[in-house]
Amino acid sequence: DLAGVAFTTGPHPAGYTLDSFTARLAALGEDTDLVWTLHEQADDRPSPTARATLTGTAPTSDEFTDLTYTCAGDGCILAPNTTYFVVAESVGSGVVSWAFIFSSATLSETAVPANNGWSLGHGHYSADGVTWATFHDWQHTRLDFTPR
Repeated sequence: DLAGVAFTTGPHPAGYTLDSFTARLAALGEDTDLVWTLHEQADDRPSPTARATLTGTAPTSDEFTDLTYTCAGDGCILAPNTTYFVVAESVGSGVVSWAFIFSSATLSETAVPANNGWSLGHGHYSADGVTWATFHDWQHTRLDFTPR
């Protein structure tokens, strides 16, 4: 199973670098390993090919905890005014729960004011990576980025 969140970058002419992605997660059982990838948008869903793989640790507690995944390499360079997806794929036998919130989540940056033009989309889910359903609320998410 896959879960993801869409986001749209702001208007900075040179684009951005995605530094990290944070999700509030809980482990339901053991072996809750996840693979996090960054994708471009294709027809309102993540493209089949990942731009980058994000690194971090899997949740180990049944209590929700903020876990941060870092992005490195050329695939983390983002164009302005473009929609991307961060996708989590469960590769373990355990279940991971991703906390939901009922308003837009946090976007931050290191070099420009908070009014940066970025937006966060609703959560998405897929059992096969081809057909995606959209939730009507947001997954607890934080994106940290740097203008280029």
